[in-house]
Amino acid sequence: MTCTLLNAQNYKKMLWANGLGTTTEVIKVEDEEGLLWRISMAIVNEEGAFSSLVGIDRTLIVIDGPGFDLIGDECPHLAQPLAAVRFSGDIAISATNLAGPSVDFNVMTARRAFHHQAEVLHGQQEFSLKGDTNLICALGQAVVGNNGQNHSLGPRDALMVDGPEEFVLKNDAQVIAVEIFQTC
Repeated sequence: MTCTLLNAQNYKKMLWANGLGTTTEVIKVEDEEGLLWRISMAIVNEEGAFSSLVGIDRTLIVIDGPGFDLIGDECPHLAQPLAAVRFSGDIAISATNLAGPSVDFNVMTARRAFHHQAEVLHGQQEFSLKGDTNLICALGQAVVGNNGQNHSLGPRDALMVDGPEEFVLKNDAQVIAVEIFQTC
């Protein structure tokens, strides 16, 4: 098992694929066919369309701000703070009813090769991650333990772990736990 600390100061900032907003890329994995999986954080500060991402399954979690509504072919969904919303990147979807700027945490996997789970964990607890690749992203200061080691994470830092593993969230923190499973 390998643990890799991803420091928020090193994340890459870029425009959305449709050019209507900005995102901060935590990590992206590609092959010769394109995107395999990606984790990012986007600022949603005005109503508008999300980028079309054909063949991609998405989970969005509002981590800062009041949230917004998502409308589209398979919607509506309410993107509330700290609640996971799953949807297909194939559908046309837009953000509406913004009460103010929000930041959302995004997990994207190419369904040709991967699927994922993402959830918010609150407070001290033990938890298991069973993915082929797992990521724990701190929303504030967090201490995560495994195999007798403690990993201190600053706000928006992430710990990437290869393979299934048992963890302990050691302080009264909030983290997003992401499990990425290979399907082929």
